[in-house]
Amino acid sequence: MNKKFHISTQAESDLGVGSAYVEVIENTVVRQIEIYNELYFWATTEFESDPRFSICVKPFDQVTPESYTEISESQFNEIWRQAGGPTLR
Repeated sequence: MNKKFHISTQAESDLGVGSAYVEVIENTVVRQIEIYNELYFWATTEFESDPRFSICVKPFDQVTPESYTEISESQFNEIWRQAGGPTLR
């Protein structure tokens, strides 16, 4: 896999089934969005919008979902913006 990539996959929580979007750099999840019934939750390596949805801390190759779709960085960034995630410098 590339050093930096973005995926979408199915997510599950106490809110039901939803969608997850993940940015991975060098096998580390650095930004993550989960969406359940139009509720957006974002997380970075430093902060999260809701403590129930903290970022995955295991290396990506240890938690790779069974099924996922690679998406573009611009697609990920648009979802990140919709989720209200912080602007990165």
